[in-house]
Amino acid sequence: MDFSKDLAAPLDGNAYTPLFFRLIDNVLLYEKNMGIYPEKIQLDFDDQGGAGKFAIEWYGRLMHDNRTPYALSEEHKSILEGTPRMLTDLEYVPLQAADMLAWSIRRNLTYRDDPGWDWLFTALQETLWAGCGFSKASWDAIKSGLPTSVKK
Repeated sequence: MDFSKDLAAPLDGNAYTPLFFRLIDNVLLYEKNMGIYPEKIQLDFDDQGGAGKFAIEWYGRLMHDNRTPYALSEEHKSILEGTPRMLTDLEYVPLQAADMLAWSIRRNLTYRDDPGWDWLFTALQETLWAGCGFSKASWDAIKSGLPTSVKK
């Protein structure tokens, strides 16, 4: 899907925009690969202001308007339980865990100067990524869609 042609500034350069849409695809792929499809999920995000409002607006369009060229497939709809929630990691421990997960992935795939945390990435790779095939190639593909200011 190419959402970029419909994005209004400043969201067209926001790193969270492509990640939101790729997340929905990755969850579906994960569920299918792990043999748990169709298990319902609730999307909870760390509040990112305008990007969060954008995600909620587009979620509604994708779920309920089949006329848009980006309507979600019935497979996607079957796993999504409700409108995404924008929460704060100051109050929700699972978001703190997600921050740690994101940090460990980025550190391992981008900054290789401190091997002291390799054990964490290895443990995550053996458990979380078994169903989605996350790899350095996946990370490079994600980075290629991010604004230059975000790429490292």
